[in-house]
Amino acid sequence: MSRPLFFYVKNAHRGVIPNLNAFLEEYVSSDALEQGGYLSERGLVSLADDLLMELQDAVLNGTNMEPKS
Repeated sequence: MSRPLFFYVKNAHRGVIPNLNAFLEEYVSSDALEQGGYLSERGLVSLADDLLMELQDAVLNGTNMEPKS
């Protein structure tokens, strides 16, 4: 059984809160999120490659993502 994890960041906080951008970069890195990454070792179910790339792009560029049903 799994469920989605939503993580919200205000773009206004980027560049203001120390290390926020570095945290986001690490959180969506391939080392963390890919199958076999260190978050999967802690129970995270990896996304399909195309969805992972979409997520990484949206987080790194600060664009909004619509939840998928």
